Amino acid sequence: MNKGTIVCVDDERLVLLSLRDQLTRLLNDEYQIELAESGEEALELCRELFQAQVEVPLIICDQIMPGMSGDELLIQLHAQYPDMLKVLLTGQTRLETVVNVINSASLYRYVAKPWDETDLSLTVREALRSYSQAKQLIAQHAAIMQSERRLRQFLEAIPVAVGVQDRWGRTYYTNRQARQLLGNTHLPGTLDASNFNLTFIAGTQNQYPADRLPSLRALRGESVTIDDVELEQSSRRIPLEVSGTPIYNNEGEIIYAIVTLQDITERKQAEERLRYGAFHDTLTGLPNRAAFMSALEAAIYEARHHPNAHFAVFLLDLDSFKLVNDSLGHEQGDQLLKEVAQRLQACLKGRSVLARFGGDEFTILLQDINNLADATAVADQILAAMAQTFNLGGYEIFLNTSIGIVLNSYGTEQAEDFLRNADIAMYRAKAEGKSRYSVFDLVMHDQVVQRLHLETDLRLAIDRQELRLHYQPILGSVTQKIVGFEALLRWAHPTRGMIPPTEFIPIAEETGLIIPMGRWILSEACHQMQRWKAQFPDSSLQYMSVNLSARELLQPDIIDRITQILDQTQLDPSHLKLEVTESSLITNTEVAGDRLQQLSTTGIKLSLDDFGTGYSSLSYLHRFPVNHLKVDRSFVKDLCDNQESLKITESIVVLAHSLNMKVIAEGVEKPSQLVQLQNLGCEYVQGFLFSPAVPAEQATQMLLTNPCS
Repeated sequence: MNKGTIVCVDDERLVLLSLRDQLTRLLNDEYQIELAESGEEALELCRELFQAQVEVPLIICDQIMPGMSGDELLIQLHAQYPDMLKVLLTGQTRLETVVNVINSASLYRYVAKPWDETDLSLTVREALRSYSQAKQLIAQHAAIMQSERRLRQFLEAIPVAVGVQDRWGRTYYTNRQARQLLGNTHLPGTLDASNFNLTFIAGTQNQYPADRLPSLRALRGESVTIDDVELEQSSRRIPLEVSGTPIYNNEGEIIYAIVTLQDITERKQAEERLRYGAFHDTLTGLPNRAAFMSALEAAIYEARHHPNAHFAVFLLDLDSFKLVNDSLGHEQGDQLLKEVAQRLQACLKGRSVLARFGGDEFTILLQDINNLADATAVADQILAAMAQTFNLGGYEIFLNTSIGIVLNSYGTEQAEDFLRNADIAMYRAKAEGKSRYSVFDLVMHDQVVQRLHLETDLRLAIDRQELRLHYQPILGSVTQKIVGFEALLRWAHPTRGMIPPTEFIPIAEETGLIIPMGRWILSEACHQMQRWKAQFPDSSLQYMSVNLSARELLQPDIIDRITQILDQTQLDPSHLKLEVTESSLITNTEVAGDRLQQLSTTGIKLSLDDFGTGYSSLSYLHRFPVNHLKVDRSFVKDLCDNQESLKITESIVVLAHSLNMKVIAEGVEKPSQLVQLQNLGCEYVQGFLFSPAVPAEQATQMLLTNPCS
């Protein structure tokens, strides 16, 4: 049966239709849904409905509309129909924007747009329930005022257990809810005082203390509510909230005590969920930081009083996790964290606590170990488990995991100190090559302090214009003509002088500074290449080579950013070559491949750097539109003295040519190396035999003197 009409108001027709469809599904045609596309139309519709004596329990209204706004409409409706409940749909995010309508129109609730369907459904259900209950209470209140019989009917109907005791503590009335709750279904008034008062228990006590019973305290003049009460019923305990209120006669004497009992099982369960949530990570279900710190403090206390109690603290970081989030999205990132948690848990036995600290960091408290070897054995097992690929929605993901380990043998007394030392060790593991562990020692602390100073200086270096680009020439191996330059970053520190890139580039990648730095490098290098092309139009100079980090490659806006820089510098894309490493491709082959394909279609050349030092997998190499393979300097160095290096280099050249790629060898320092590379068919070379990386002015002089036309 139709219970009335709900009015929906919005100036967007599609929003109205969506709202109507949701309410229809929610209410199963119990209510008529009327739509209005403006405040004026809604006001007229409500007037017609009330004139026809149609009940309108609820109006749902958009806040921002042409003409009469939602605020103005609800304020007018409140003045005319105060009992109608009002829900405001608003795209505003601050409470101040709806304060006026809350105060002026007695707003029931506001819901943010775009709304969450579950949130809106709960709001509508609660509003209709509130409206219905309000109507019931009004009707019941009128009945109470008519007669005591009506009062009893009301007490029988309400969903709360109620009992009335006289001044001597005798129970002479209980309603239906009380009788059902307490297990007595006889007529009202037959439940005796002993049953009503003494069936409660608290904690492990057999009976609730009589002097704390709300009914007896109410007869002493107190109004009291307690919620630590439990009722034994059918071999289970029901948590209750019990209230006692004194009732006075005209002379001010207490003649009754009214006691109410409310089953608060759901509330207790909600509180338990909150307590659980306070100490657990909602995504993985693992203990969180608070729980881990509590366990660590207990372990420290135990070790302090039992010298033979040994434990270790692990701090783990997923080195490539941010790239997954940036490229595949947070939903896939969350799934990856769940799978990581499962793999870590499978590696642990005995007394141990695995916790998620937030983001991509996990901690482990490993107890009952005898020595360092026990801890490192677990670390090896974790690294082996994490080295296996993760499959996320068809994408194969490789993760590098760095682990910092600290033992309780260093005399550390505070939990935070253990975490700090484990963090120091973890960053040492990262610096040593990732996918490994490092055990804390006291020397690390001083090194971390120095690194912190370097990171601080690096953040200032960009603004202070301390960064420089140097250019190393790339030559044809046979012609010895300059065909390109590789732009290499240098840092002229104001007090330490030139800092090697090996010291600050890893910091830039870890902190994200590589993103603004990479943007500056690319812009500066493209400007310089455009100047050289204008100055030497007939030269053999073909391209400027710029390194692109894995973090940059997987940025969602990387294509637009590179295109914008090419437009600003007016450099032809064919004169730019981007160098990427094997590790940047293997981290996420699908996304990396898509990015490279987009770059290739613009005409930009692509080079695979350090080939032969990483995975070197043919299963993915043929999928990337790479123009050049770059032989790592470690092979070139031993080219003439080591048969293995010679064979590897020869294999790389053959592989590249079979895939229609050219080969560049870096780190060429001796004429004998050059001759060997020429014999192998390597097309291009660079290294100290020809020139180190030099400032732009010196590189320009090379173009003037090199017979490159």
